[in-house]
Amino acid sequence: MASFFAAIAESLFFSPDRRSYWNPSHFGVSAATIQVPGPGGVMLGGLFLPAIGACKGTVLHLHAGSTNLANHLAQISWLVASGYNVLMFDYRGYGKSPGTATLDPVFGLEGKWIPMEMR
Repeated sequence: MASFFAAIAESLFFSPDRRSYWNPSHFGVSAATIQVPGPGGVMLGGLFLPAIGACKGTVLHLHAGSTNLANHLAQISWLVASGYNVLMFDYRGYGKSPGTATLDPVFGLEGKWIPMEMR
């Protein structure tokens, strides 16, 4: 019974898809395709968008529970143009990340796995 309610709760939080909405070139920014080691050793698909000009810092962009990172490029491209690196990745089951979206790894996200050169 508990797993039934967990499945219902997760369906309210997550609506993943694998559609390609945008790519960085649509917004005049470059990006490196990366794989980020996620909880449990799953390799999550992501992008590293380097700042245009002098780097002021790095933003870790975590998209909401719907669609995938490609849908959020329109909302974050201004950060790159303003001098910020952006690291973004898809959760399990979203975009190019394998697996199924669940709440368990979301609550365990600590950020220790972000490579130093991307901070």
